[in-house]
Amino acid sequence: MAGLEPLTPTLPPPGGGGLLPFQHLYLHLPFCKHKCGYCDFNAYAGMDRLMPDYVGALERELASAREQHPFTRLETVYLGGGTPSLLPAELIARLMRR
Repeated sequence: MAGLEPLTPTLPPPGGGGLLPFQHLYLHLPFCKHKCGYCDFNAYAGMDRLMPDYVGALERELASAREQHPFTRLETVYLGGGTPSLLPAELIARLMRR
């Protein structure tokens, strides 16, 4: 695909110590229309007003994680938790740019 960089294999650090660069990311989005009785996730219904602040907090957390841990180009970003599709497209786009 045009504009995509080729993926390079992740190799262990020299000497075998340390972490391999992260290639996959899970983002927990705890927003739901209603909380199902069987759900054990940290999820909340009727809290949509918190979405922009929550995305801002995730952006700060991601910036901190990049300073503290090795990352390579991500292969997978998994959005899970509540009902991630409730997050407005512009907020999802902000997260994907980060």
